[in-house]
Amino acid sequence: MNVRAVLTTTLLGFLVIAGSPLSTYAGWRSQGPEDQKAADKDAPANISKETLVELLQQLDSLQTEVRQLRNQVEVQGHDLEELRSRLQDLTADLDRRVRSLERVGGPAPPATGSAAAGNTGPQPATSSAIPTATEQHAYDAAFQQMKQGDYTGAGRAFHAFIAKFPSSPLAPNAQYWIAETSYIKRNFAKALKDYIKVRETYPGSRKVPDATLKIGYTYYELHEWDKARTFLNEVASRYPNTVLARSAKSRLALMQKEGH
Repeated sequence: MNVRAVLTTTLLGFLVIAGSPLSTYAGWRSQGPEDQKAADKDAPANISKETLVELLQQLDSLQTEVRQLRNQVEVQGHDLEELRSRLQDLTADLDRRVRSLERVGGPAPPATGSAAAGNTGPQPATSSAIPTATEQHAYDAAFQQMKQGDYTGAGRAFHAFIAKFPSSPLAPNAQYWIAETSYIKRNFAKALKDYIKVRETYPGSRKVPDATLKIGYTYYELHEWDKARTFLNEVASRYPNTVLARSAKSRLALMQKEGH
């Protein structure tokens, strides 16, 4: 059930709870002309302006709550993805060091990280370094603001992170979350520029598929249907059998259903 359907159902529920005005209205419609005239006098009393205003306020509150819940789910999903990715990098790096020691019996090579080792699905190339403890701490602090819903503060923190650590392997992620803060605040024009910057500035980043999907979503919000379709189809074709591909196909199906 989509959000609009949920909200409509909820609104109908409120209407029923608020003195069953709908049933009154249905009865009013089924009456004859004389009865309708009499009912007309009572209708404003049954559905007062104050009641309608209150219902609209409740609907607006529910819409805001649903939007915030969606954002929280998305942030937590990305958080889990990054933890999984970080674990893969550390595991691959440890494996490489052990193999190197076994092969030559010398010191371990410098940490290089790994983009693809251990990944089960198609992934783009990624930066090859592991962030320093200082970088990780600054990044985590910015991301914590994101999780707490302080999107403006998180955006500033991620901007500061990139300015201070432009070569950090976490810089592409920071750029992606900058775009996310604008998308969540429905500043779609700015979000679009920042998502595109992920692709253009960090073409080897793991965040490129996510950014590409969100570019499609953003064009959808901007009602630029052809461009939305182009990027969503790109995600579906370049990253098949992934959550991203399923999300892209789902949005394409929605667009088709809506006649776009």
